[in-house]
Amino acid sequence: MKALSSLAGGDLSPLSLRGLINAYPKAIPAPPVRPPLEPARIDDWAMTSLKQTEYRRPLVHYWLRGVIDDEHAETTFVWRKEMNPALSLVDEDDGRLLEIATIIPTQPQERATLSTIRAEEIIRTLAKKNPEHFLVIINSGGEAESLPLARLLDKKHKVDLFPLIAYRTVILPALIGGLDQDGNPDKKGVYSSDVLDLQAWSRYLISRDESGRYSIESFGGTAEAERVGDLSAALKYMSRNGILVNRQSIQDLYAT
Repeated sequence: MKALSSLAGGDLSPLSLRGLINAYPKAIPAPPVRPPLEPARIDDWAMTSLKQTEYRRPLVHYWLRGVIDDEHAETTFVWRKEMNPALSLVDEDDGRLLEIATIIPTQPQERATLSTIRAEEIIRTLAKKNPEHFLVIINSGGEAESLPLARLLDKKHKVDLFPLIAYRTVILPALIGGLDQDGNPDKKGVYSSDVLDLQAWSRYLISRDESGRYSIESFGGTAEAERVGDLSAALKYMSRNGILVNRQSIQDLYAT
């Protein structure tokens, strides 16, 4: 404040304030260590058609944030109701679980950001209570992978969880937790916090019984499940309030 008052004529322009940084370098933290930015790295990142699993390259956040201490790393939690029944699909096809978790982009009101150290503690606690469930982890490049919570309990093949979730978004089933009454992630797993905007998105659970009829349950709605005679009627029912994003995927799922 003394330095501000000494500025000639009370000049608070960006150029004048920048001069304060040069005059008092110890007043701001030192910039983190960053790897050099080379043309080859930019070429690697430009190949967006290749997934990280197909063509391994360093993630961009090391260049955006620099190399920082573990205690400053952050992880974002999102809880989704559609992850609850998705558990039954994992044995059939891991890709279906990832599609269910990622077809709707995460919204700002859903995200709870916390330190990665605390996030790891919460996930490991949830794993002890709910080993049958799965997480979906989305990296900074938008690519997703699933993680069975039971793997975290395997003492012979220990999972180093911290690097898997640092600066990533973790989507959890709404059945196994959420935010507590103070708005903090709850590791006891008793508060469900699916807060997706129902005005923008509608989600449905479709099931087919032995007779071939379909039952349609709306997530977040209060109406009873709708029963229809065939898949065409089910798709029409879900499309009546907007665009059905994954119509083809649903048709493929029930093709057999």
